Amino acid sequence: MAVKVHILAYHAIETGPGPLCVDPRGFAAVVETFATAGFRSLTAAELLQHVVNDRPLPPRTVVFTFDDGYASVYDQAFPVLARHGFTATVFPVTAHLGDANRWDEGRPGIPRLRLMDGSRLQELVAAGWELGGHTHTHRPLTGLDDRQIDDELNRSNEILAELTGAPIRTFAYPFGLHDPRVRRRAATAYRLALEIGAGTFVASAPLDRAPRIEGWYVRTGTHARTLTGPFGPLYLMIRRRARTVRRLLRGGGDR
Repeated sequence: MAVKVHILAYHAIETGPGPLCVDPRGFAAVVETFATAGFRSLTAAELLQHVVNDRPLPPRTVVFTFDDGYASVYDQAFPVLARHGFTATVFPVTAHLGDANRWDEGRPGIPRLRLMDGSRLQELVAAGWELGGHTHTHRPLTGLDDRQIDDELNRSNEILAELTGAPIRTFAYPFGLHDPRVRRRAATAYRLALEIGAGTFVASAPLDRAPRIEGWYVRTGTHARTLTGPFGPLYLMIRRRARTVRRLLRGGGDR
């Protein structure tokens, strides 16, 4: 049986409206649940290396990922994960390092939240975390032409590579939006591109649209115990169906 890996997709770990924000106490309970259940963590790049080198994926593996690079990830998630020996991957928006989520201005119900600066991101890298691409400005890639897409990816990569001193291998689609053309452009810059939904990752998954689980679905210890228990597949199936209906009704993407 193929090993299934939970790749969790969070944004801000602070008090505020969901699904953008997950309460720090709930997140701490999630991490505690995974640690108590004997899970180990990988970064997205480490997961990729297992796949491309045809190494078996370790059972009971979790990958914590954080889109956009909110300051609360450093303040709240980092110390909690470190206590349990877990690392994670952050996908920062490079045009706004040290600023705020300006791409959300005008969107109802979305607060302005602080983002990490380069020095904070470097501290995470020094602690074993990974930085991945999330474009330069967080524009939906499906609405851009090829030149604009390449510019978004290349400018992001240049900034992140300067911060880390290493090539950037992984990517998360802004708002979870992609189509065949966007996936082809992303594949020229990254080996692994992640979407957001309610699916688990297996080694045979397409690397240009690898599934992640929306962090809002795993925001409490109870959610984490359900996900890691015998009813986890049923829980995700229900979430996928509800998610499909919502997306059809609003005709949009994810965060």
